[in-house]
Amino acid sequence: MFKKAFSITSGAVALSVFSVQSHAYLECGYIDVKGITVQATRDNGSAYADTLRIFVNSQGDCEGVKYAYLENSEPSYPSILSTLLSAQASGKKVSVNVKESSGISSDAHEIEWISIWE
Repeated sequence: MFKKAFSITSGAVALSVFSVQSHAYLECGYIDVKGITVQATRDNGSAYADTLRIFVNSQGDCEGVKYAYLENSEPSYPSILSTLLSAQASGKKVSVNVKESSGISSDAHEIEWISIWE
């Protein structure tokens, strides 16, 4: 259903103390980037204002997820947008991973990371 990514951090006290932080995400699988919507600030109050959005169509673990999105205030926004544009221009599929919980709407989840292989 969902995967968990783990990171381990240590604290410095006489003995090392470890804490495990778990972040759940969904693997949407490899998708063809058919379209990318990039919206600026909208006067009409659109939920997708200042975001990029791609269609993932409920693939892989992402049953019920129609869109993956990322707000333009995220530090990785330029890199993710350029990767999506490169994939679309070259006809390569993109592996999309999104946060487990929905965001802007029930069928839209925020992008955790993307990758291109091949």
